[in-house]
Amino acid sequence: MEALPTKLTINGKDYFLEETQFSKHSEILPNWWSFRYTSFDKNELPPYVHNKECWYYLCTTEETKEEAYNDMLERVNSMILD
Repeated sequence: MEALPTKLTINGKDYFLEETQFSKHSEILPNWWSFRYTSFDKNELPPYVHNKECWYYLCTTEETKEEAYNDMLERVNSMILD
């Protein structure tokens, strides 16, 4: 399996991969998985990138860890940095 980079630099700013599994007691998406790139400013949105067809944030949430990981991998591999 191809590995996600633990750090991305976009427009001179560093973003770090964050992996989260929601609590089984969560009212929204219990036990689901999330991957996102975040800066040290937790109030900031993930990077907003594009792939020539659409713009998207580097974050994903899926029912399984594998699905979330693969979705993020596709987002990272298809993004274009201007």
